[in-house]
Order: sequence, then C-alpha cells, then structure tokens
Amino acid sequence: ILDCFYTGSAPAWWSPISEHTPSHTMASSPLRMYRVVLFSSISQVSESLLRSSLPPCMQLEIVDDDALGGDGVTVGFDPSRLGRAARDALSRAEVLVSEPSVVSAVLRHDPYAFPSLRWCQSTYAGVDPFFDGDSDIVSSPPPWKLTRFAGIFGPPIAEWCLARIIGHERSFAATAGDQKRRQWAGSRGAVTKYRYLSSMTLSILGAGDIGRCIGRAAQSFGMRTVGYARTARRSGDGVDEYVTDLGAALRAGDYVVSVLPSTHGTKGMLSGGALAAACASSVTTDAALASSLRISARCTSEGSFLRLGGILRDELATMCTDDMVSALNARPVPVEFLYTSAPGLQPRRGGPPFDSPGELIDVLAASCHIPLYSGPVPVAVVRGEWGVDGFLAAPGALGCRPARGADGTVFCTPFASLGSGAGVIAPLPEEIPFTPEEYVALALGRPGPDKEQHEVLFELGVKCAARWIDGAGTASK
Repeated sequence: ILDCFYTGSAPAWWSPISEHTPSHTMASSPLRMYRVVLFSSISQVSESLLRSSLPPCMQLEIVDDDALGGDGVTVGFDPSRLGRAARDALSRAEVLVSEPSVVSAVLRHDPYAFPSLRWCQSTYAGVDPFFDGDSDIVSSPPPWKLTRFAGIFGPPIAEWCLARIIGHERSFAATAGDQKRRQWAGSRGAVTKYRYLSSMTLSILGAGDIGRCIGRAAQSFGMRTVGYARTARRSGDGVDEYVTDLGAALRAGDYVVSVLPSTHGTKGMLSGGALAAACASSVTTDAALASSLRISARCTSEGSFLRLGGILRDELATMCTDDMVSALNARPVPVEFLYTSAPGLQPRRGGPPFDSPGELIDVLAASCHIPLYSGPVPVAVVRGEWGVDGFLAAPGALGCRPARGADGTVFCTPFASLGSGAGVIAPLPEEIPFTPEEYVALALGRPGPDKEQHEVLFELGVKCAARWIDGAGTASK
C-alpha cells in the first residue's frame, strides 16, 4: 500500500509537490499535508505503515473502534456502533485505507460520511462490496478515486491451490488418519494410488494476475494449463491455452481453480446444474445457466404450482438434442436419474442407453415429478410406466433411498428439522430467516414471489453445502 504513495498508482490529483518538480522527489518537496486515515481490521497493515518511512506529506491517523472486528479474512463491522471520535476521523480523511466491505457499509449507513475523501485505497484485490445491492455508489460514480490492492495475493493463493491438489492426489488426509489410529499404512490402497502433476491439466477460471500466477506455479510442476477468459487471448505467461467457453474449460481440467471476480456476471455461473450439464454432455455451461434463468423467470411470473412440470418439459425440449443423447450414451461412467415407479413406489434408475431426446426428457421429467404439484396429472409417463420423483421411493432417510453402488448418498433439504450430520446438507435452526408461512409461500411458487427471499434461500443453500464439504472432508472429491 505504501508503494502507491510513491508510484503512479496514485490518482492524478495526488500532487503534494509542484507540477514542475520531478515525481521522484515528491517525498522530499511537499507543498501541503494530506490526512491519511487507516481504518482496517488487518493489524499487519498498521504495523507495516508504522514501521515504514512515510512520505513527509502524509499525516497518518489510525482509527481504532469497537464497531470493527475480525482479522481481514472475516470482518465484523456495524457502522451504527461507530463512536464519535471514529466518525470525526473518517469525515476528515482525504485518503482512506480500509476494507471495501467496511467502506461500503459506512456509506450505506451514511452516504455523507466522507465529505473530505479524495482517494480510497482498498486493502483487498477485489472491490465487489461496492457493487452489491442498491446504493449511491452503484447508481453514480463517487466523487473520489478507488484503487485496489493488486499484485500481492497470487503467490499465496497459488501455494494453497497446489497444496490442495497434491494433498488430494497423495491422500494426506488418509495418512493423517492412519497416524491418529496408530496404524502403519492402513490406508495403503489410497496413498499408493496417485498421479504425477506433470500428467494432469489444470483449468483456471479467471486469467488475471492471480490466475496467471497459479498457472506459472502449476507449469513449474509440469502441469498443462487451460485458462478461461471472456475474450480470446494468446497463450503465454502461465497459460498454455485460452478458451472462451466455460464448458470446454471445465471438461479440459483434471482440477479446476476458479479465481473469477465476484460480479453480477459471474454469480451463479458455477451452479450445480450448470456444472453437470457442462461436464456430462455437449451442453455448454452458459446455455445451462441461461436455461435455469428462463425456468426461474417463468416460475416467478406464472407460478410453479401445477405448472412446474410443463415449464420444465418446455425448456428441456429446447435443450435435449441428439448430440446430448449421444454424449450421455458414450460416457464410460453412466449418468443415471433416479425416479419412483407408481403404483408400488419402487425405485428405478433411468440410465442409458437413451433412444431419443424424447426418452431422455421423459426420464428427467419423471425424476422430479411431484404428485399434485408439478402438474394436474399426479404421475408422469416414463418408459411404459408411471413415474414420480425419486424422493418417494422409500420412507425414512428424509424420504429418499440411498443410491445403490454409490460411494455415499447426500440428502439436501431446506428444513433444519429433517436431520443433520455428515450425510445431510441442511441449515441450522437459527440460520433459517423465514417463518413457516413464508416457506410455504416459497414452496407453492405463486406468481410474484419475493425475489430477495429466493436469493436469500439460494445463498443459504450455498453456505450449507460449503459447510458440508468442509465438515465431511470431501472438498477435493
């Protein structure tokens, strides 16, 4: 951050010296003092600045307030609790060094909190908190410059990514378990089956400074690297090949690293349905995501009660082609869709070979047909019999029968009361922000549901899935 005050990273108005004075002498010939305020949860920033030789034109003020907590990685901040001294210091700041989430929270609480501000230096590489939601920051350019902290985070993130890949390939978790149980090579079946990095391809989503740094680190171990970018680029600087199709990038990699920025254009890009479509068939991820958005839009405008089945079939008819059927039939590991035969409630596995796109649509529609909800007819017709959602195959275990022949079965539910544990992705009771009545309204999907509630439910699902991945130790499986 200190380098910004000595180099061209500073905004054009930063002129603490005469316009006729060479820039390299700016620290020795100040014409005025600039009030620089540091308000950060990262203690190392203040420690580094205090140890450094600051330009004479800088009057540094470090703000410490109980409203801000955390360690930079996790930031806890409540702008309504800011003390008077902290508010006064922020109002005097001409240069502010802080986290983007902190600055945006202050501005959303009080749009006039920084009347003197001319330059905000982020302590992060990303600045997405400034562009989340509706605020004056988004609707009009602020009267100050914003610069980000770039060029620093590539090496530690590259180190973490390669450590995860090596740890998974070499089964370090299994070795640690052996040591804990005091067993010599008890997991030899896992630890002796690995691949060399030089035999694999790493797909990197986002080819900025961090992505290229990861690519260079991977290449040093002999890995081939494929970079995903929105526009075509020449290979080089850590990337052996660039692609502009997300599905192609996902299919190319033995491992995939996403360092995409968090923007409106990237949120939801790696949803489960999009990943499945990209990796299992000829459907591109962009097309799968667009399909999901169309289904959501129709359910929001028309309502999903007694319409969901028809909406899904309409969309599947545009997506399921002969190419998709051929791709699914040719996979060495078959893709199967579970549904329940009715009557009898016996589980069925609707797998390949699929004779036509129509048969594939029938299997997909039956695998998620909820009686008396998806449509006016309580059952779907699939392969000469009646079928309904696989959820109804057997009672117990949240209503689902564990998949036979699978390494494990994971049950997903938005209801905390239905169970928890290593095999369940579900929110904790205190995490659910809805009343039972609101949950019922969301489930019925009547016209005009609250868009914000849908977004909250989606984010809650992501949080629960991430917690399950971390707790089950399967982040790399």
